[in-house]
Amino acid sequence: MNNPFQKISDMQLFRVGSAPVIRHLINELGLIDRVDGLSPVKKEDYKASVGTRIAAIIINQLTDRKALYKVEGFYERQDVELLFGSGRKANDFNDDALGRALDALHAADLEKVYIQAVQGIQEVVSDLSWDRLHFDTTSIKVTRGTLL
Repeated sequence: MNNPFQKISDMQLFRVGSAPVIRHLINELGLIDRVDGLSPVKKEDYKASVGTRIAAIIINQLTDRKALYKVEGFYERQDVELLFGSGRKANDFNDDALGRALDALHAADLEKVYIQAVQGIQEVVSDLSWDRLHFDTTSIKVTRGTLL
C-alpha cells in the first residue's frame, strides 16, 4: 500500500504573500517583454532576462524591501518557480545578476524604459484619462525659517 505521506520530507513550505499578485500585474503590463525589447540578454546573463531580473527587484521592493545584496536571500524563502517559471532558482537573482540588469536598464535609456512602462499601463487601463493627471515635482518646505 502506498503511503501518501512518504514524500512529505521532500516538500518545501513557502509563505506566498503578495508576490504572485505583483507578478501577475507585471505580466498584465507586459513589463518583462518591454524591458527585454530594450535590453536583450547577454551571454553572462543567460539564466534570466533583464526584464525578469527587473521584475524580481520590483517584487522584492514591493513585498520585503531588501538591499540588493540581500535579494537572493529573499528569494530563498519564495517559491521562485511559481514566480518566474520552471528551472529558476534563488541564485539567478544574486546581487551581481541584478546589478547587471540595472546597468542594462540604464544603458537602454531610462526615459525609453519609462515610456514603455507607461504604455503598458495605458494598454491595461484603457479608460485612464491623462489630461487630468497632475504631477507636482516642486516641493518647498520651510522649517524654522530655513528653506529646505
